[in-house]
Amino acid sequence: MVRSRKEKRSWMAMLAEQGVRERISRFRPEALVLLDYLETRIHPYEDQGWTVFNDWLDDCYAKLRRKDWPQDIPFVQLNTMRTIVFPACA
Repeated sequence: MVRSRKEKRSWMAMLAEQGVRERISRFRPEALVLLDYLETRIHPYEDQGWTVFNDWLDDCYAKLRRKDWPQDIPFVQLNTMRTIVFPACA
């Protein structure tokens, strides 16, 4: 199915698909907390896929350095986040 430009979804919409959040939660529930937090701080890029997610995640971690990490938000290593969200790309 080819999507029109108006129907284009970000990779964040992929997380809302059935079973995705549950899969992530089985491996690292704190990863969902972190993704939800990062989404409120840095707007997700509009395109979908591994490269877009990877670029956005790099940007998030660069802007929010470990020393400035909020105490109530769990820290998950950058490469671990990549593997959890897109396990096929590990």
